[in-house]
Amino acid sequence: MRASAVAFETAPDPLSAIASAHRDGAATVATMTTVPAAGPTLLESLAGQRPATRPKVRAVTVSVDCGRYRVQVEMERNGDRAVGLADGPLIASAGRRLVAEATLQALTLLGTGADRGAVDSVVVTPLGGQLVALVSVVMDAGTHEENHVGSALVRNTGEHDAVARAVLDATNRRLSTRD
Repeated sequence: MRASAVAFETAPDPLSAIASAHRDGAATVATMTTVPAAGPTLLESLAGQRPATRPKVRAVTVSVDCGRYRVQVEMERNGDRAVGLADGPLIASAGRRLVAEATLQALTLLGTGADRGAVDSVVVTPLGGQLVALVSVVMDAGTHEENHVGSALVRNTGEHDAVARAVLDATNRRLSTRD
């Protein structure tokens, strides 16, 4: 038996449909999965996991204890919460990087696949009269590395919150557009 057509109750957005076909004995089985724009990542859809919303930053706490930064980033996705922790020396460049690393750790705890990533660089810079956080994350794609850059405007919540959101921007793009 061959599958020659795929029926939909509603017409999917062509940019958010995932099609696959495989042989099941003598038959070719076709599968079409529609992924809502704010729904699961491509990896989750292919794996058949429950639909997931994108992770959100709940809180970023940076403190100084015994001459060291202590960073805590709390994230949430689908009601699940995770806290990423990082600490390091009390030097100017370390605070932002530690926030980015704690964010990746929280994302990993939420099961997003962020454990394949590492923070490459973090910068907060003026752009068009505003401050912007830029974060570069390197992802292990199996046979090669992929560099992804995320950005976020610095709001009244401060630059540390913007760094965490920039990490999300870089990793959401990567985790939701797997080849």
